Amino acid sequence: MIFNTLEEVKAYAKQQLEKTDYAVLPDVSIQNKTDFIFYRNLVRSIYFNPVMLTCFPQEPLPIWGVPVSSIETPTVQPKTDIPTE
Repeated sequence: MIFNTLEEVKAYAKQQLEKTDYAVLPDVSIQNKTDFIFYRNLVRSIYFNPVMLTCFPQEPLPIWGVPVSSIETPTVQPKTDIPTE
């Protein structure tokens, strides 16, 4: 990506940080959270010390903790003791 000003570098870094905010939240279960922390530290460094010829690191892809298909959902039994009039 080519930037024309340092403000563009900072704006892009801020956009990348906002895009990956979810990954470091305590209630988000991804297996490679440390990859996101490392990535965000590099991007944050670029944000605070922008240079024109910046090469941004590649954003990691999330590896989710537990696949949704493996989560057991309880079977709900219909209530049969409802009085009728």
